[in-house]
Amino acid sequence: MHIKYFILSFLFSFSISITNSQNTISLKDNYLWFDKQVGIENTGLFNGLRYDEEFRMENDNHKFYKTLEFLNGDIIYDRQPYYDIQMKYDLYEDQIIVNLITKSGNNILKLLNSKINSFAINGSEFIKLSNSSIINSNEIISGVYETLFNSPNFTLYKKNKKKAKKIITKKYLYYTLKDHSQYYYYQNKNYYLIKSKKDWIKIFPNKKKEIQTFYNKNKLLIQSNNDLFLKQLSLKLSNSIAYNTSLN
Repeated sequence: MHIKYFILSFLFSFSISITNSQNTISLKDNYLWFDKQVGIENTGLFNGLRYDEEFRMENDNHKFYKTLEFLNGDIIYDRQPYYDIQMKYDLYEDQIIVNLITKSGNNILKLLNSKINSFAINGSEFIKLSNSSIINSNEIISGVYETLFNSPNFTLYKKNKKKAKKIITKKYLYYTLKDHSQYYYYQNKNYYLIKSKKDWIKIFPNKKKEIQTFYNKNKLLIQSNNDLFLKQLSLKLSNSIAYNTSLN
């Protein structure tokens, strides 16, 4: 057992015994306390590479998840949990950047992808998926994926991704980035790439009419917030499976 787990498991059990289960300290609080005592620079999270920004952007165009700014998040890194970490997710490089504050100042590091197990940022959850084939594509599922929807019936994952385009002017060089995210349906250890309603219909042929109707009724939502549209469709499909009802 990792020394961090051993110490915190003991402290957590001890805190329960001395308080008779009243106002006990949460496991998260114990981890935060431990990391503060030893110093974040002395934890496994400090195992990363120095981060340097290589792109010059224009008009607030950036390559990160949601925002250019650091967001508060939690991460399991090399199987160890860390809470309330200043993080941002680089969608072009597929990297997690952390801002670790020590007595010597801010340390901006690029974490090692091989050690990232899962993380949560901006209320969204991400998990690393191992090499798996996709039923309807030649691609391989590998890397960090956002869990858009999860139920006992199936899971919908999103691979957040941005691609860069080089712009050269007489004065300088800069880049613009566009979204190239993809969605994956997962059930019974099988992954399916979801690009359109045709892919949903292939998975749920007996729900063809209902899926078409749902798409027709929510055209504006598809354009304005595709993630929300897919979450709502997934919920409808999951409930339909569970209760054997239509999507209407």
